[in-house]
Amino acid sequence: MSNMRQQLQDHIEEEGTSQTAIGKAIGYSGSTISQYLDGIYKGDVSAVETEIGQYLALESERRADPKVRIPYVQITSAKKVYDFSRSAHRDGEICVITGDPGLGKTKALEHYQSKYPKKVAYLRAYKGMNVKTLVGKLHQTFFGGNGNGSRNDMVEDLCVKLKDANRCIVIDQAEYLNLTALETLREIHDASECGMVLAGTENLRENLRGRNKSLAQIWSRVRRIIRLDRLTPEDVEKIIHAALPEANGAWKAFSQHCNGNARLLETFIWRVKRVAGKNKTAITEEIVTKVARQHKDALGIA
Repeated sequence: MSNMRQQLQDHIEEEGTSQTAIGKAIGYSGSTISQYLDGIYKGDVSAVETEIGQYLALESERRADPKVRIPYVQITSAKKVYDFSRSAHRDGEICVITGDPGLGKTKALEHYQSKYPKKVAYLRAYKGMNVKTLVGKLHQTFFGGNGNGSRNDMVEDLCVKLKDANRCIVIDQAEYLNLTALETLREIHDASECGMVLAGTENLRENLRGRNKSLAQIWSRVRRIIRLDRLTPEDVEKIIHAALPEANGAWKAFSQHCNGNARLLETFIWRVKRVAGKNKTAITEEIVTKVARQHKDALGIA
């Protein structure tokens, strides 16, 4: 076995990575990786090994200096999202959560779905998502369908199967949904009485109000609406203790510079850890301040 094949085989055994995943990462099929490992690949072996070498080098760097993953912490906004989602789920209501980007809505909603994986469908909308894609994804998530049926057939099936089934639909980034998609969600809710959580930026509230009352039907069915606030210093302290227990009390500096934004805080956390690790020094307020200023200067943030 060639040295490169042995390195790849060792990587697979140590990391548990599938041949399909490796193929996708380097632009080849899983069967090509299998043939390469078996020494029977008839294509350009040199080209494959070049891609494998680059892949292994990058993976080695990632293992040596992993990005910090912030665990779920029940900060103020997370508790609000959980309680709000539970209320919508329990009572079969439409509830709306809004807030600036980076306040932790997504992590909190994903946490709620993880608590009830068979009862909650979590979908993240995107710009340009059409109603058939939305309905197809809901159908796949709840009932394992292929999402290839007609829009009307899938909506009818969802309405029937969700009735009295104790299910909840959670749509993140719902400000990207168009009028037809929002009206379809209203139709599903009316027929099934399933819970529904729509989350997004403040634009979502304006979209639901609708111009010329074009969405009066769904807006009239919204039972509760909440706007999330920025992280409090206490929230930041909890997150730093969970993600960086070695931070030596530097959470106050993190709180000062993240401006109450969870996404910005996450960026600072992994960059501070990386800087401290490379310099083999303890995490200090000075390091936090330096990293924060460099990041803000680069992005033009005051």
